[in-house]
Amino acid sequence: MRHSASVLAEALSDLGASLGFSALALEVARTGEAFWVGFFAALGYLTLGPLLFLSPWVERQGLARALLKLRLARGLLFLPLLFLPREAALLVLYSYPLMVLTDLAIVAWEGLLVRRDRGRLAERSGKLYAAWEVGDLVGMALGPILFVLHPALPYLLSTGILLLAWTLLRPALLGEEERKEAEAKPEGLGRALRRLLACTPLRPYLLISLFFTLAHALATALLGLLYEVLPLPSSKQGELKPRPFR
Repeated sequence: MRHSASVLAEALSDLGASLGFSALALEVARTGEAFWVGFFAALGYLTLGPLLFLSPWVERQGLARALLKLRLARGLLFLPLLFLPREAALLVLYSYPLMVLTDLAIVAWEGLLVRRDRGRLAERSGKLYAAWEVGDLVGMALGPILFVLHPALPYLLSTGILLLAWTLLRPALLGEEERKEAEAKPEGLGRALRRLLACTPLRPYLLISLFFTLAHALATALLGLLYEVLPLPSSKQGELKPRPFR
């Protein structure tokens, strides 16, 4: 695996995704619907369930091919955001598959690094995570600026950059696909899930993790409702008035 090319591709990929997500966050905030603003902030914590169930699919597809499919799907799914109605609920729910695709690709990447670059795992994973952080920071800075210039601009650039990153990543990953990857024959999805759930030492930690993830997500989502319900002191001493949101 040509790691320098893949690091560049992943930096661009995170830049493109960050442009789209930052513009999406602004659009949700502009609707002024407190619950959906809070729920959008918590949505990333709710990807654990799909990750557990879809990780065996990644294994069956082959890590490199699954990663390319996930990256291509994410790039194409940002484009319809140009045409969706600007309703908070619709925007937030549409963003959920994008978050799942992003996190599932991280699972595939970590598996690839362990299998192909185990001897230099710390160095290569460090470079990869640094590339993600740089792309994310640049995208978060540019996204709002582009959104002010034109609301469609971040989504167009996001799609273009993500597809460019996919084009760069494909030869970097598949160039050595036929070379000694030494992967075991993937087992069926149902069997893999049964084996995961049947692991007795893992079961309590899995349940605790799911519980706290769900609790944190719900608490974050409900903060927006509290913002609307709790009163604010008015300019006249001793009077209370509802907290304005819009």
